[in-house]
Amino acid sequence: MGSVTEAWPTAVIAFLAENLPRRGAGRDHMSSTAYQIGCEALVALGQATEVTGGAVPRKAPELPERLPRWEDVCIAVLWLAEQQGKLTYRMPGDDWDSDRAHSQGTIIGAPTRSDMLRSCTVGFAEADPEAHAVLAGLGLIDGSSRWKDKAEPVLWRVQPQAWHMDVSNNEKFAAAVEAAVNRMPSDIRAEIDRLVRITRADVEAHMRQHEAATENLKLQHGPKARLGKPITPERAENSLGFIRRNDLDWIFFRRWRLAEGWLASEARERTLDIFHDPLAIQMRRSVLSELHPDLPVFSK
Repeated sequence: MGSVTEAWPTAVIAFLAENLPRRGAGRDHMSSTAYQIGCEALVALGQATEVTGGAVPRKAPELPERLPRWEDVCIAVLWLAEQQGKLTYRMPGDDWDSDRAHSQGTIIGAPTRSDMLRSCTVGFAEADPEAHAVLAGLGLIDGSSRWKDKAEPVLWRVQPQAWHMDVSNNEKFAAAVEAAVNRMPSDIRAEIDRLVRITRADVEAHMRQHEAATENLKLQHGPKARLGKPITPERAENSLGFIRRNDLDWIFFRRWRLAEGWLASEARERTLDIFHDPLAIQMRRSVLSELHPDLPVFSK
């Protein structure tokens, strides 16, 4: 899904523009993940220009020849709709009747069949009219207000807490892990191998950086400076492990998707930077566990 002949961009652009926080004529992401991804989607759809803290409308908005990835745009919409209280995820058995007296939302039901997520629970949701319309425009729900089968892999990347989804034990996930390991491009493997090597020199450099930052705080704030615990080699190594895990996550955020696995260069150009993607993080953990079982810090 990527040509300019498709109809979903119109519905998405209207939803994003209406629901992102305003700042003058532009949109303010307020350092919130849902708003950041929403602003990024507006930019990728040719409607806005990225600026510090958000996005401003383009004087001559125009859809790009190659649209951003449909599934990535779906995540932007789903996260923003939930953030704005226009989409609520529910489980069967919730007391719908007691809530509906105060709601004008439409119930979205589970798919009638589920070949892809047999061991996962795709639950119910409630969408207000605006959110329901854009989800229908994206093709995520059918005319009976049920999630379509093609919505399921998108929902893997949302994993609503209310649904208690068990993605990592799904057979499709296991197959995706095997493919990610066995078909990994050489440049990605080299970058992963580099990131998991934390040398003594790395630790010493990190300690020096921390000590320099501490001295700077002392100069700025004097005796009122809140300095925290002194840095030690062990704490420096743990800190580096956290930083490197984040760097590893970004490899998967940018270069891996469930449908294709590792993305070719043209496909990478159309991705959104969906950070905090739970599926990508789970894939990173599983792949690193396979590649470097002796380094469990990177499969946390």
